[in-house]
Amino acid sequence: MAVGDFGDLFEEYRAHVRRWDLDVDDLTYVMMRQALAGAALQLSFKKGPETVGWTLNIKKPALNLFIASNTDTCTVTGRAFTEGVKTVESSRLYVQSMRPLLGPSNSVIEVDGLDVLEIYEQYFDRSVQTATRFLELSDEEIVMIQGLPRVDPDWIRSLTREDAAALVAAEVEPVEERTFRFLCGCDGEKVARALTGIWGHDPDELFRGEEGVEVLCPRCGVRWWIDRDSFHEAGDEESLDS
Repeated sequence: MAVGDFGDLFEEYRAHVRRWDLDVDDLTYVMMRQALAGAALQLSFKKGPETVGWTLNIKKPALNLFIASNTDTCTVTGRAFTEGVKTVESSRLYVQSMRPLLGPSNSVIEVDGLDVLEIYEQYFDRSVQTATRFLELSDEEIVMIQGLPRVDPDWIRSLTREDAAALVAAEVEPVEERTFRFLCGCDGEKVARALTGIWGHDPDELFRGEEGVEVLCPRCGVRWWIDRDSFHEAGDEESLDS
């Protein structure tokens, strides 16, 4: 069982949305809170270095949620996309993980509903095949309960908020505590290098006569101003690295 008090994490995300004037309506905000908290809880079970990314493509309303996380830094970040979202015949969750010794792992499942915590449960049931329950004890406290190999999966799935609250209230000694932050780690140099990878051979197509361009980080939505000098410096560094 992992229990998280996400008040500070949610405030960091609220401040991020306000600072960068991101277009997040009430429904999207609730879904992002659930997505970030659920990601942090999942990371709390993991041992060793691992990065995990979740992309949730909702058919109706057309919506993409992207969450990225890292066990080494105990960070989660994310961004909601509400414009120009392409959908398929059903809502889907894409999960990509990377562990240094094992390499990448990819999974995709069809999902139902708009409750992201329930969607995470569907992922564990249909892909990981491990009985898992996410329950909101309050607006800021969320618990994740996962079954060990010989547990009754129906018991896990039947747990209610009251059951989880009783388990949390029991005098159980924590194995460890971790502090997760909302942090992307993007910077102007990384964004400039990404642009050179796409427009390195045709910078005029990118700048179109302007001295610089504003670029939104695809992971968190922060706006970066990249001028021509920064773009060319990043291209020179990329050439030296190669």
